Amino acid sequence: MTTAYLPDADDVIVVAVVDHPSSELARDLIGRGHRVAVAGTSAADLVPLVTGRVDNTMAIVADLSDPGQVRSMINRVERRLGPVTVMTDPGGAFGSTPWRLHAIGRAADHPVAA
Repeated sequence: MTTAYLPDADDVIVVAVVDHPSSELARDLIGRGHRVAVAGTSAADLVPLVTGRVDNTMAIVADLSDPGQVRSMINRVERRLGPVTVMTDPGGAFGSTPWRLHAIGRAADHPVAA
């Protein structure tokens, strides 16, 4: 299930990074100051997104179609960044999932984070 969402400064956002559009969304959210965890199967795709942003980001390599790995990822994100309030999957990495997913637009669609 996906619902549209406009993130605010208090959100902790998990972005499933599997393609260029999802990488760009993550880069946009990080650049605007949001607390963002990027997740995917390739460290090489994730690390450049969070390099130099250690205070409010993290990268997690996980199989996002595996519910156990997703639960573990959420626990790690919450210990580091706070409670996960938004999960977005623009590339469809989660597949069929029990987690509520949000569709987030690019910067022009939402306000700058405080």
